[in-house]
Amino acid sequence: MTPTWRGLNFVDGLAATYPQVIDYYLHGGRERVESAVSDLTKLLRLHTTSAHDAEVLEAADATATLTALAERVNAEDPHYSYDLMITHDPVDMENLDQHRLAVVVQQQTARFWVTIAVRARFEDAEAVRPRRYEWTLSPFSLGS
Repeated sequence: MTPTWRGLNFVDGLAATYPQVIDYYLHGGRERVESAVSDLTKLLRLHTTSAHDAEVLEAADATATLTALAERVNAEDPHYSYDLMITHDPVDMENLDQHRLAVVVQQQTARFWVTIAVRARFEDAEAVRPRRYEWTLSPFSLGS
């Protein structure tokens, strides 16, 4: 492929089409992504002291919080998108959409299966920003 200069108007058009990329690199977007991922980690860290406490949190109780968090993480990160799933049964990995799938973490908690699928938004996302965090799920915690 021969490199071609398309002009400043083209570059300005890209900036207007993908403002989250400009925000990520120039206006603190990276810090907000890291904060959102940290919030996700904290939200899913279920510290319980008894079997009764484990039953206090129902999935329906967390719907608004999980939705807001998923929207925040997905709005801020120009490199990856995050699918958050809480299900009664494990997600069938063979039927999971594999398009640009970077990593999937799935673990059974006390009552549910928590699955986080991270997808590259573009082909070279891993080269531009390698994933810097690894998640380990256990029945009552999610650590980064």
